[in-house]
Amino acid sequence: MPSEARHPVRAVEVDERTMSWEAHPLGYRVYLFERRGGRYSTTETWDLDGGDVVDALAWAEEHATEPGTMYALALRQIDPLTSSLGLVWLTGSDVVHSDRLTEQEQRDLDVMRTRRSGRPDST
Repeated sequence: MPSEARHPVRAVEVDERTMSWEAHPLGYRVYLFERRGGRYSTTETWDLDGGDVVDALAWAEEHATEPGTMYALALRQIDPLTSSLGLVWLTGSDVVHSDRLTEQEQRDLDVMRTRRSGRPDST
C-alpha cells in the first residue's frame, strides 16, 4: 500500500504490564460499499473466520473489485459486560451514512479513497 494512503502513526513505548485484559478475536467482518448516485450503500457483508488480520485485509482487497467499491474491516468481539456481539473497526467504517460522518470516519474514508485510487472510479 502506498505510504501516502495511511494515517500518520504516533508510536509511544509503554510498559506491557499496563493492560488489564486481552481477548482473541471471534473473527472479522467485511463490509463492501459501492458508490451510487454520490452516496455509498452496503452491497455485501461477510464474516471471515480463520486467518489473521493480514489475511482478512487481503480478502477484502481481493473482493472489492467493482469500480468505486470500497471496504471496511472490523473485528468481531463479544462484549464481556453484556455478552452481545460487537465490532471494533480496524480499517474504514460504515460509510453508508456518509452525509453524517464523524471527523474520524471522514478521515478513514479519505484514506480508503487514497488507498484505492489506483482502481478505476474509486473516488
